[in-house]
Amino acid sequence: MNKYLLLLGLVVLSLTPVASTTETWRQIMLRDFCVTEGRVTESSPGNFVIEDPRVRAVLGFTTPQTAELSFRYLGPTAVLVPLESGTVRTQIGLKLRAEDGCNLVYAIWRIAPVSQLVVSIKNNPGEHTFAKCQNRGYHNVTPEKSIAIAAPKIGSAHSIRGELIGTQLTVNIDGQLAWEGELDASAFTFNGPVGFRSDNGQFDAQYFAYQPSVPTLACLNSGPE
Repeated sequence: MNKYLLLLGLVVLSLTPVASTTETWRQIMLRDFCVTEGRVTESSPGNFVIEDPRVRAVLGFTTPQTAELSFRYLGPTAVLVPLESGTVRTQIGLKLRAEDGCNLVYAIWRIAPVSQLVVSIKNNPGEHTFAKCQNRGYHNVTPEKSIAIAAPKIGSAHSIRGELIGTQLTVNIDGQLAWEGELDASAFTFNGPVGFRSDNGQFDAQYFAYQPSVPTLACLNSGPE
């Protein structure tokens, strides 16, 4: 008899719905980010002030690979810092699948000296710190569709939204499809949260992403890029 009661109990358990983590599209607060380089402040909850010439940040929890950065461009920073390549560029954009500073995907709006939307993959298998990979491992992804985008004027408001579904990435600028293409296999040898970066620009910004109902902050992604 006990054997049959045990079997009945197992059947009941198998039919019981399992609670799942729900995710909500929302404006992200600064406390939910791991700022790995530079400084970001809040003028009010969720409204970021970016004034440093190099800023890097990722969410402290994993979400679907969709994110949107809304910003007002306030002009270049007082001091311009060259990229590791030596190029001086003003830019802002999204980070996707950001395992660390050596392995991630970028969707970047290059503002100056030339306005351009660029998607690139930084892939350095087995390397996870800047001391190891430095600025190696980058390659740009050729889009299937893309449009030219004008440089933002100082004081103007804009948005950049990226959504990765399977291997297909779409990037919208100000609500318009600006870039669409397929990421190659190297982008899927790593995984991590979404985030953002900026170089040599001052911005007021807001960030939107899917947040778990009970996010657990874990700042494992650290160091410069």
